[in-house]
Amino acid sequence: MIIDSHEHIMFPIKMQLDKMDEAGMELEETEKWMDTQIIFNSLYGIGEFTPGSEQQIKQLETIFQALMATKIYPVWVHTFHPVTVDGIKLLMSLCEQYPGIPVIFGHLGGSNWMDVIKICERTRECVLRPFGGICVHCHQNGIG
Repeated sequence: MIIDSHEHIMFPIKMQLDKMDEAGMELEETEKWMDTQIIFNSLYGIGEFTPGSEQQIKQLETIFQALMATKIYPVWVHTFHPVTVDGIKLLMSLCEQYPGIPVIFGHLGGSNWMDVIKICERTRECVLRPFGGICVHCHQNGIG
């Protein structure tokens, strides 16, 4: 018997990504979820979002809209694989559309780290995290 380990690993991930594409919540539903899951529990910030496609990055706009109303910044987005440099550019455009919302670029963009640094030089709300652990800089500056 030959077992394709790649398929056994990637198939469940693909199923989860497909579910995420189908699930897209509307703004009111997102705000209600944030209120019951984050604000009610005295938490601050939201994430780690791991978008598997450019479409899922575009869907984060609902999160940004809800964050404007709730003020529970920041938002943390996984920017390593499977996020591409095009996805990172889309995320940056959300940063520009919603100034004032700090966005943590988790894992520094992975292999796209130099592009992420160049892109993030344009905005103060961009926070770079080279790893997934606790970010002392973020805590000292009140953003995570």
